[in-house]
Amino acid sequence: MKLKTLEQFVNESIVTDSERKWIAFLKEYASLVKHDIAKFCKDANVLKFPNVAIQDAVASELGIGLDEAGIVVKKYISKDDVIGVSEGNITFQDLYISKNKWIQMLKRGDRRSIVNALYVLIDNSYGPLGGHPSVRNIDDIFNSKVTYWEAADIDIDPDADTVIFGKKVKSGMKIAGMGHDGLKGARKELIEKMVLMLQKPGYWIEASGRLAEILYGKSVPYLDMEEDVEKVIGAVEWLDSKGEYIREVQSGLKSTETIFGRPLLR
Repeated sequence: MKLKTLEQFVNESIVTDSERKWIAFLKEYASLVKHDIAKFCKDANVLKFPNVAIQDAVASELGIGLDEAGIVVKKYISKDDVIGVSEGNITFQDLYISKNKWIQMLKRGDRRSIVNALYVLIDNSYGPLGGHPSVRNIDDIFNSKVTYWEAADIDIDPDADTVIFGKKVKSGMKIAGMGHDGLKGARKELIEKMVLMLQKPGYWIEASGRLAEILYGKSVPYLDMEEDVEKVIGAVEWLDSKGEYIREVQSGLKSTETIFGRPLLR
C-alpha cells in the first residue's frame, strides 16, 4: 500500500492542530537538511513523531527507513544514490557536537567520515602552491604518516572551518600543515591556535614567507642556534638571521625556513 504524503496528512480532518503544527515544523526543518540526509536521520530519532503513520510518511518523503521504534535503519535518497554514514556523508558536528572548540580527531574512522570537507580546507591553503607534499590526495588524510589531526567548527554551518595536522617525530610533534575555509574568521582562529600550540614543549613547525612573518610578529619562540636546528632536522645551510636556514624541502627545491616552537632537543 502506498504511504500517504505529509501534505495528505495536513489536509485530513483526523489530524489534530498540534500534529498539523508539528508537520509544518518538520517540513520546514527537513527542507533545510534534505541536502544532508545523514544529519536528518540522526536527528529523526530525537524528533517526537506524533504517530507511526506520520513517521512513515516522513520516511517515505525523505527517502529514509525507520523501524517501529523510529530508529533509522536505512539512509538513502534512492536505490541508485545510497547515503550512509561512510566517508564524506556526515559533518564535523555529527561527530563531535561542538562549536568554537578545537577537537583532536583521534580515530582514523572520524577523519574518513568527513574526508572530503577536510581535504577542501587543506586545498584552500596549499592548492595555489601546488598542493601539500604530505597530503596530495584525499586518501593521504587517513593513510599517510600524518596522524595528528585537530579541527574546529566556528560558524553556523556544521562543517569544520579550520584544521591543523602533524606527525610524531623524535623531537616531538611536528606541525605538518593546516587548512581553512578561506574566511577571515577561520584564518584568525587558525593562527591563534597555532601560536598556543607552539608554546608547548615538543610542538614545532618549519615556516617561511608570510606564516613566518606572522609567527615572528606573535613572538612565538624559534630556534636561533645552528646546532639546535641540526639536532632536529639535520644539516642545513645556516643564514644566522633570526634562526633562518636553507634546506632542500623537496627534490631539487630549496627553501628558507625557520623552526618555531619548542622541539625536544636530544
